[in-house]
Amino acid sequence: MTLSGFARAAACGAALTAAAIAPAKAHGYLVQSFPSRKAHLAESPRHISLLFSLRADANWSTVRLERDDGVVLAEKTQPTTSRSFRMEAPKLSPGAYRVRYRMLTPDGDLMQGKVDFTVEE
Repeated sequence: MTLSGFARAAACGAALTAAAIAPAKAHGYLVQSFPSRKAHLAESPRHISLLFSLRADANWSTVRLERDDGVVLAEKTQPTTSRSFRMEAPKLSPGAYRVRYRMLTPDGDLMQGKVDFTVEE
């Protein structure tokens, strides 16, 4: 095989290999939240809002507001397929809190995470 024949064979093999590899899926992530991570708020937030990089599936995506000890204070299921989520928050006493989210993306990936924040005295 000549050098040019070898180069053509290598290029053809590389093209076939590239075509056989499935494209990587984009994974969803939390873009923005209110309260933000590790925020120290002077007063209780009136709502919790989250913005994701991908749409969250309705009916399979949930957000929970918890005290630091794990007691659930509020929980809501995503009402519509959307990148944004908003939930009214109950009046919170001074202390540490956590927002936990589980979001199902359109491609079937599960995004999970938490946002810790503090309401100051």
